[in-house]
Amino acid sequence: MRFIPLHVVGRELLYSQHIFNPNAFPSHVRSDVDACATKLSIIAYSLENIQREIQNDKLEFAHILNNDKAFIEFVPDPRKPVMALYYSVNFQVGLQSFFISIKSLLDIFTKIVSKLIEPKSTLRRIPINLRSMVPITNTANIFTLSI
Repeated sequence: MRFIPLHVVGRELLYSQHIFNPNAFPSHVRSDVDACATKLSIIAYSLENIQREIQNDKLEFAHILNNDKAFIEFVPDPRKPVMALYYSVNFQVGLQSFFISIKSLLDIFTKIVSKLIEPKSTLRRIPINLRSMVPITNTANIFTLSI
């Protein structure tokens, strides 16, 4: 008996496969197109996380200010303005995930375009030694590129 595969995907991946549908591309780029769909869904998910984390951070900051004994008993000098700053890595994690996913998506998309132009194309990274190309001088821990 032969089974029919049934793939159930999350909302983000479903929407990204409208743009990067592997069946709409030639077979030699389908795996890259599928990877682009995954990266695009990670971008969408990262944006949702960023928005959620902004709201969560606001609530946590207000909770700390309203419930921490140090802040409740604090009476500021009316002649000196007080500014409370809140720092959390939650927002930064979402933002970094967003930027890394965009870069990854563009890397894979470049491979797709290259393979569509020339099917036998193999893009790969070539290490570049900047020191041999551009003189770099170090003066008192200040690095200067001479171009």
